Amino acid sequence: MISVQPVPMNTVMLSDNTDSPDRLSRWPEVFVVPTFSYEVEYTLKEGNCTFEKEGKSLILTRDQKHNILEGMAAEIYKLKAYPSGEQIRKASEALVTKHLCLRERGSKTGYDGWKNSLCFKMGNYRTKLSRAGVKDVAVNAGKRSKSNPEASASRSSIKRPRRGEVNFLPNYPSGENKDILETLRLAMVEEFKKTTAERNMILIHQHMQRTFALRREEIVNSTSPIADLKERWPALFGEAQLYSEFHRITNQNLPFSFFAGLDKYTQQLLQLYKKKRTGIFGEKMANLLRAYAEQVRLMYNVLNIGVSFSICVNILTFVHQDKNDKRSKSSSFGWPTTLLERRLISSLQELQGT
Repeated sequence: MISVQPVPMNTVMLSDNTDSPDRLSRWPEVFVVPTFSYEVEYTLKEGNCTFEKEGKSLILTRDQKHNILEGMAAEIYKLKAYPSGEQIRKASEALVTKHLCLRERGSKTGYDGWKNSLCFKMGNYRTKLSRAGVKDVAVNAGKRSKSNPEASASRSSIKRPRRGEVNFLPNYPSGENKDILETLRLAMVEEFKKTTAERNMILIHQHMQRTFALRREEIVNSTSPIADLKERWPALFGEAQLYSEFHRITNQNLPFSFFAGLDKYTQQLLQLYKKKRTGIFGEKMANLLRAYAEQVRLMYNVLNIGVSFSICVNILTFVHQDKNDKRSKSSSFGWPTTLLERRLISSLQELQGT
């Protein structure tokens, strides 16, 4: 069984001056079309005006279309190296929505051609980045080709981010290499040989941030057993770094995401538990649900008392203000307490007694 060591939570949010992961945002609900070259932007602006007046689509030159596809591919890659067909469709739709002059005639959607072009462009863009040494796409290089016919098929064992992973396989921080990061890893191992009180948790957090790329490279490229991973990265199995690592990979807060999901499905879980009425588990669950129902009832009672108390106080305040206004106008003293006030005071005393 894998044990997670509790670590003070004040070490989770510590920051340092190291490079942040490559991707800082997830795929948005609405894709934001990037800004293209000045010449292309000017052409699109004029084309949009013509489309609004005459309904004519813009005819692009080869270089202009290349500039648009290159800009779109770069923007898509910032969000995801291997976008799904649906995500490419949304990007294409956003393109023709912003620039109406790019809508295609004879197409049901107006962007089918752009979608196909973006699919091919993303493949070419990944190849270009792979040759440049970008790791999250270079990891899939070296597949079967004319120069390497004995290699595995190009579509086999593709290593790509799973659902929710934003920073899948980042590059090393600027100015650092594998040897430097390995030195930091060994320093963390030495720190964990000390007692809990003697460990420098700030230093460990900083080193964990800087060695994120090295750690992801090991996890993605190898299938090391958990025991080996725990030996090489002991800090990863602490509570604080577990939360931090989840945030580095997904850009989401783990406790918040977990409890938000739990709140979302609480009612369905309660209905499921209520159906389980047999056996020891059913008896324990029945007792737990009775305690939960009693807690909910008490909570509603307290809430109702608080609301009633607040209403009474507000009414009394209004009555006293109204009485003071009348006193100032009539210049009379000894204004008697009204029946409404006496009843409200009695109600307040009863509420305070409960």
